[in-house]
Formats: sequence, C-alpha cells, structure tokens
Amino acid sequence: MEKVNMEESKLLELLEKHQVPVRTWGKGKARKVEELMAELMAGRSTLVNNGVGLVRLVRV
Repeated sequence: MEKVNMEESKLLELLEKHQVPVRTWGKGKARKVEELMAELMAGRSTLVNNGVGLVRLVRV
C-alpha cells in the first residue's frame, strides 16, 4: 500500500467529515488517532472513500 503523508489535524478533519466518532478513541481499549496515523504513514493501511463512507483497508 502507498504510504500516506498527512498532518494529524488533516486526518482528524477527514475522519470527522465522515462522522467517525474520534472523541471516543483512546479511551479504555480503543486505539488512539496517533496509532492510526502511524499505520497510515507506514503504509500498513489506507483510507478509501467508497461512495458510502470512509473505509480502512489493511495490508495483511
């Protein structure tokens, strides 16, 4: 997968635009936005707009 080069503020903006509830992230066992950012920057996953919403594709 292609590595994503994006500022964290832009990622948050994108997630909120697609109504992803980022305010609940990082609480309890939930992952933090920073972890998603690291995953995207390393090319381990990517975000795709499928016309219905935002989808996370993960490389396995």
